[in-house]
Amino acid sequence: PVLFLVGPPGIGKSAALSKWIQMRMKIGAVHFCRHDRADLRDPVVMVKSIVTQLLQVQNQLPGFAESIRSINLGSSGKAMDSTDRAAELMDTMVLDPLRKIQPGKCWVLVIDALDEGGEGIQNLLANVQGHLPPTVKMIVSARPEADVLALFPNKVVLNALGVENQADLVKYVQQRVDLSKRFAASDEMEKQRIVDGVVAWSEGVFLVAVLVLDEIEAGRLEINNLSDPIDGLASIYLQHFRRLFANLETYQDVADCLEVMLVSYQPLSDQFIAEVLHRPVRNVTRALNQLGSLVPVQQGTRSPFHKSLFDWLRASQETPHTYALPVGGGLDRIEKWCERVGTAEANHFVGKVYQFRGDFNKAETFYELCLQIALKMLGKDHPDIEKILQDFTMLYYLQGKSENELMLFGSKTLALYERTFGEWDPRYAWQLNLSGLTFSAQGQHEQASPMFERAAVIYEKVLDKDDPDLVENLDHLANSYFAQQNYVKALPLYIRVLAIKEKVLGKDHPDVANSLGLLAASYSKQGKFEEAMPLYVRAQAINELVFGKD
Repeated sequence: PVLFLVGPPGIGKSAALSKWIQMRMKIGAVHFCRHDRADLRDPVVMVKSIVTQLLQVQNQLPGFAESIRSINLGSSGKAMDSTDRAAELMDTMVLDPLRKIQPGKCWVLVIDALDEGGEGIQNLLANVQGHLPPTVKMIVSARPEADVLALFPNKVVLNALGVENQADLVKYVQQRVDLSKRFAASDEMEKQRIVDGVVAWSEGVFLVAVLVLDEIEAGRLEINNLSDPIDGLASIYLQHFRRLFANLETYQDVADCLEVMLVSYQPLSDQFIAEVLHRPVRNVTRALNQLGSLVPVQQGTRSPFHKSLFDWLRASQETPHTYALPVGGGLDRIEKWCERVGTAEANHFVGKVYQFRGDFNKAETFYELCLQIALKMLGKDHPDIEKILQDFTMLYYLQGKSENELMLFGSKTLALYERTFGEWDPRYAWQLNLSGLTFSAQGQHEQASPMFERAAVIYEKVLDKDDPDLVENLDHLANSYFAQQNYVKALPLYIRVLAIKEKVLGKDHPDVANSLGLLAASYSKQGKFEEAMPLYVRAQAINELVFGKD
């Protein structure tokens, strides 16, 4: 069901998949992960993209669109992070519909650069691989990173020094040499020497071969030097930097810019880098333009053409080199910039940098400064305050995971919301509910109940008795009691929720059937089968009316 392609950076995994996509007609959906694009690392975004692409070929998937439209995406009653939400969407909106319609041929989902997709996408695909319907296959590519490879037991490894890969590389280099005007005057023996030299220099990595040929054709690399060995991408980077910055003094301005880029969690504009360095933007642009295609401008921001470039630039005791840059230098620069400008946005950026580095204490310090400045400038009802609090919440969640303490996430988050909005604000109640759901999802219902109870008190005071948020909260509270086998407390809540749903949604709504089933289960658990039976019968009748008898 899964073809997992593994190979080093630059060997041509993405190029091979792109060509295969062009040549084949049974591609259902494609997702290219990017380390510098948060949206392309989000598992929910990936699943939604897959659904959208499948809908575009629905003429070849009869019944798929109808299956999607029939899905109820209402609350599942569970607290879910991005990975859990993506898993639910993948199952309900991709795999289940494809199982039901049973298309006449196999459909392939292509996921490129999984090593750049982050834990969310990696774990999602690892869990999915054993549950694909027979008509759905996956092709996944990744660099040989141990944590990623361990998730997939069946792999095809693209060996840079394998016979097939070497043959493909030789053919590519021969075509480049034959078509190049620079080698037009060379005889066949000279061309063969060039081909052999480039192939040996590239060590089986296509990207290196491309860069070497580009350098030769541009006249920046002497053909006679091709007998010198190189060590994959690291060597081509070193050769490139030595050519550009033979005088190390000319590297300093570039190094300053790269230090800022190395610590960022996202691509940066020249304007932003200039602000951090407190220099004219034209100086930053002039410096970074010296790197050419190694750090291209895309949609107004810069990022490395491949993350291995920044891996090489980061200082390492194992592989030191002249152009290596200490991460601490970039962190010091952004902290000084943040102190200089003193805005909420600057503190938020630095906080996020430290969050991505796993330094949660530092991140919390800068998020707190960001929040205080934003509250002073905007007030607590401004929508940006909620965005800051969401980042705070994610930070506490990650911190709790790292310390294996869910209580840390709940207590810190609730204290933050109560401090920001006050103890009777619906937004605080909403966070109480979310924290309760998080505990419920972990089976810690005794910790969840007090949070649902406190939220209910707030909602009862500030909301209308039929408000959807209140109804949902009462449902969560009843479910929590039920999970603790406290059916006496759960029963009146289910009765109240059922009455509100019948009033607001109508007596034949699927959510009413769900509440009927929960109420009936509460009676059954207490041995009150006469009260339970008519509720079960009525719930079944609604479901048959809505979904059909089959």
